[in-house]
Amino acid sequence: MAHADHTRDPCPWVILSDFGSAFAMGAVGGTIWHGIKGARNSPRGDRLVGAMSVIKARAPVTGGNFGVWGGMFSTFDCAVKGWRQKEDMWNAIISGFLTGGCLAARTLKPKSAANDAGHRVLTVLHKARKLVPHVLPRKVHAPSEMSSLEFWERTLGRTYDDLCPTLESKQADRIRIAVFGCDEFSGARDLVAAILEEPFASEVQRKAVHSRWGAQSGSKGPVVIEYSTDSNGDSALQLRSAWLLQFSAPVKLLEFDSSSSKSAGSLPSSEDLLTADIPVIVCNPASTPLHTVLSAASEAALPLTHPNAVLVLTSTSGDERLVERLRAAFGHDLTILFVDPARALQGLRALSSSPSSPSAVQRYQDDFAGSNVPKLTQAISQTIPQLGSPAKAIEVVHAETARAVTQDALSACNAELGRAQDEVNVVCDGISSLRARMEEIRVRTPREVLGGIEGGNEVQRAVDQSRKDVKTVLDRLTWWKLLWKVDDVGDTVTDAVNRAWCRDLEYRVLLVRFPLPRPPKPTLTDLLIPNLPYGHHRLPPATLLPAAAAPLPHRAVCKSTAQRALIGMSGSVFGGVGVVWAGWAGQLGIIDMAMHAETVIGVGMLGAVAGVRWAVGRFERAKRKWLQDYDRVGDGLERDLRATLDQTINERVLVVSDKACDGLEQAVKKRTDEIAELKEAVDVLEDELSRTYQ
Repeated sequence: MAHADHTRDPCPWVILSDFGSAFAMGAVGGTIWHGIKGARNSPRGDRLVGAMSVIKARAPVTGGNFGVWGGMFSTFDCAVKGWRQKEDMWNAIISGFLTGGCLAARTLKPKSAANDAGHRVLTVLHKARKLVPHVLPRKVHAPSEMSSLEFWERTLGRTYDDLCPTLESKQADRIRIAVFGCDEFSGARDLVAAILEEPFASEVQRKAVHSRWGAQSGSKGPVVIEYSTDSNGDSALQLRSAWLLQFSAPVKLLEFDSSSSKSAGSLPSSEDLLTADIPVIVCNPASTPLHTVLSAASEAALPLTHPNAVLVLTSTSGDERLVERLRAAFGHDLTILFVDPARALQGLRALSSSPSSPSAVQRYQDDFAGSNVPKLTQAISQTIPQLGSPAKAIEVVHAETARAVTQDALSACNAELGRAQDEVNVVCDGISSLRARMEEIRVRTPREVLGGIEGGNEVQRAVDQSRKDVKTVLDRLTWWKLLWKVDDVGDTVTDAVNRAWCRDLEYRVLLVRFPLPRPPKPTLTDLLIPNLPYGHHRLPPATLLPAAAAPLPHRAVCKSTAQRALIGMSGSVFGGVGVVWAGWAGQLGIIDMAMHAETVIGVGMLGAVAGVRWAVGRFERAKRKWLQDYDRVGDGLERDLRATLDQTINERVLVVSDKACDGLEQAVKKRTDEIAELKEAVDVLEDELSRTYQ
């Protein structure tokens, strides 16, 4: 062999050497890698313990993987050397290619489209089971049982168990064919009897078929019928019917009690109907209108959206145009059959009464074929795939059922989100109505309180009337009354203001009431604030008008001016009298006066009159100034009343309503965001579910 590497062991001993070296390399590298990774993923304080645990668990596996690769590479290298009889780089290239191919071939498993679709449906089903607790309400809050969280958790759980069965349940697994009658006149029992009863069956077998509901007395669940040659004590009804054996996979028949079901939503075993692989809905159009069966409200109860669903109408014949019209209500090609089970039973009875009669045989053939019961059997047979293996056929049919159940669960989530959005809209309308009513109160109350009955200005009218009353009192305070009432001027003015100051207006403001509307009946109890304002609200004890008029009676200008006027008037009178006396004394020669007596007397009297005139003018000016202050207070009264009234309405009357609306708006915004987030999650799952059909 040319260019042999004499530093290495010869083949085949080099295989053991390379295996050990590769194992050591993988073990050391795995120890370092998994040690660091385990320490990082462990909590603080337990990093060393976590790293050692990960090293013990993963480092030997990594070393074994490296050892397998090294030993296989060395084996192929020795084989290629022996085949080519030379050493070059192509030996390593060929050995690496063969090693990688063999290791990759270990992971290759036979994979079918059905398995892939089943795995994708299982993934979506698992996500749906995690989503429904965030969307659907509990049974106590749900409008119906089929809208509750508990119902869909049980239904999705049963569907998940069908896709992932245990070994024992897989051996007993069957394709479930459910027959449900919309009412007691639907003919579902006759249909089941027609397909199970054989033309030449024994009397015992025929009796077992017709008395199948006798053993089911007291039970609310469906009758489960399976094929068996003997009774093994199982809860299912064991029948030796050839109809149960003519399909490519084992089946069992679930017959629901149509006499006690007014609607599918009232069934205690709706889970069995929704999880059936082939649901057969039997309807008599004469007793159950088709629009009630095909309506959107019934789609959630009746599994007509199932791809394997069969709608059986108990009628003698049907037009193809009617079938197309009924199919237009669904997004898939619903199988619709017109079957007359009573006619099929008549043919069977005719044959059983005279099995050797040619006419009975002919009648049986005509009636049984004319009843279209064989078309139902043919439709069910076409639904079950022909895959060669019954287990694979059952798996494919279960995957279709899981897809349909998952779609029903997502539809229930969409319906619940729609109801939640409607409730949010109702609350938003209530908030808008309450805010509009609050704004109406803000605008209307000042007009009603201060506007007057006839639309005039009530404040100005009250101020003018009080000014007139007060002015009358001030006019009575003449200057000569100051001689004996000078100390009572302040009390007189105060009493006049208290009696005349806008008394009617004060009563009007004090007695105003604010009727607030009762909000609409709450639908989102988690959002509504329990202390919303209802009824009437009264203004607090008003101090507005006395406070506004406080500067008037407490102003001492009238009293002090009257006192000063009286003092001035008295001084001028006494001064004038003194001058007159001095003139009289000069006339008598008591005092030497340079002026004549008449002049002195005139000057004294003029001074007295001037003093009196000055005092009277000053007192009148004080009264006019006081009235000007009164007018100024009256002019600002309306502005102050409106400002205080607005402040009182906002702070005392509408504050609770305003806070309630703010809290509701925040809660509505949060709830709307939650609904949008959940709606997006449901849409994503529906998109993933639709891709499983591809």
